[in-house]
Amino acid sequence: FYYIPVPIDSLEGAFWSPQNQHEVLQALGRAMDSHRDDMGVQSNGCLIILNLIGGLSTSGGDRHVINSMIERPLKAILECLQIHGSSRQVQKSGMCALSALIGFVDQNVLRPWIALIVQQLYVTLHYTSDSEIQLLALDVLILLQGLYQGTETIGSSSNVETLLELLGSDTYQVLGRSSAILAYLMENDFMLSSLLMESPNTIQILLSCMSSNQADLQIKVNICSVL
Repeated sequence: FYYIPVPIDSLEGAFWSPQNQHEVLQALGRAMDSHRDDMGVQSNGCLIILNLIGGLSTSGGDRHVINSMIERPLKAILECLQIHGSSRQVQKSGMCALSALIGFVDQNVLRPWIALIVQQLYVTLHYTSDSEIQLLALDVLILLQGLYQGTETIGSSSNVETLLELLGSDTYQVLGRSSAILAYLMENDFMLSSLLMESPNTIQILLSCMSSNQADLQIKVNICSVL
C-alpha cells in the first residue's frame, strides 16, 4: 500500500476519472478487508480515501462514483476504527478520512449510515484519552449535526455521559466542542434533558466546568444553555 499522490496538473484530472475512482475503491476495499489486522494497511488505506476525496474536492470532481459506492469506503473506515482502537495512527487516519468523506458525499446517501457512524465515534471518545483523537471525533460529530433526522440516534444517555466526562478535559478545544454538542443535544431532546438534570452528578460536572480556568465565555454559554 502506498499513499496515492494528488494528480499533477499535467495529468489533466485523468487520474480521478470515474473509472479510476471505481478501480481504486474496489481494490482498496479488497485489500483492507483481507488485511484487517495490519495497522499499516488500514492506516494507509484511510489515507488513500482521504487523498481521493481531497483530489476530487480540489478539482471539483463528480461525486457520482463515491455516492454510488459509499458502502465500501465507509465500511472500511468504520471497521478499522473499531478493530484498531488502540492504534493512534489508525485512529487519526480513519477520523480524517471519515471527516473528508462526510463532507464530500450527498447528504441523502449518508443518512442511512449516521447511526453507525455516531455509535463508533462515541466508542472512540469513551475509550481514548488522546486529546487530538478526541478533537477529530468531536469535529465529525459536529459535521453530522445538520443531518440528524431525529435525536433518537444521537441522544442516548450513554452518549451524553461520555460528553460529560469530556467536560473534565484539560484541553480547551475538547471542552469547547463537547459542551457545544451537549448543548445541541439538550436543546433538541427535552426528555433526555429532563432525565439527566435529575442527576446531582450532572449539575456538579456542569458547574465545575463553568468554574474551570479552561472555560471561556462560549463554553460558559454552552453550559448555561444545558442548565
